[in-house]
Amino acid sequence: MQQKLPNGKIETKLFHDFRFDAIRFSFKIFSLILSKKKDKSLLPFAWIDADVRCLKNFSSQDIYPFMPETNQLMSYLGRDNFPPPSPYSETGFLGFNSEHPQIDPFLKRMEDLYLTGEFFTQKQWTDSWLWDYVRQEYEQKGIRFKNISGEFSHTDHPFINTGLGQYFDHLKGPERKKLGTSFAKDYIVKKESSER
Repeated sequence: MQQKLPNGKIETKLFHDFRFDAIRFSFKIFSLILSKKKDKSLLPFAWIDADVRCLKNFSSQDIYPFMPETNQLMSYLGRDNFPPPSPYSETGFLGFNSEHPQIDPFLKRMEDLYLTGEFFTQKQWTDSWLWDYVRQEYEQKGIRFKNISGEFSHTDHPFINTGLGQYFDHLKGPERKKLGTSFAKDYIVKKESSER
């Protein structure tokens, strides 16, 4: 940010804007691609952010409802109106269908956004913004995805309000991390894990 001082000089103040922290947000796609290369099975796989806290034991069967169906490439937590004015999905959880014929091209397209520098042309550089951008490209080609936010897509924190909230708490942002829990106001539905 620049400001003109009374003496005519221009003062520049630097500040950090997470929306343009490309390196931080690139780790997700490169980690997913490396994992997929190492795991030769065709089992579904998921991404869960490092700031997600487990609330109770769960099995793979408990997570399957949040994974994409056979005709869907990926599951995601869509948001309709957060953050305004340009909403984007919450990507603390992403589910992937390893058997979908477009899974490798889709992940490669995400990787190429970073490798070619194309992400610089976007309004934001967060992983959430870029995952939505590529997902929408693929939806225009007729590829199907699964929005697991359901009735909570209007909230800023759909993760904990979906059934995932039985098993996990996503500590989004520095304040929730300090507190060690999501805020009571984040919960739209009452759950055992949200009684704080």
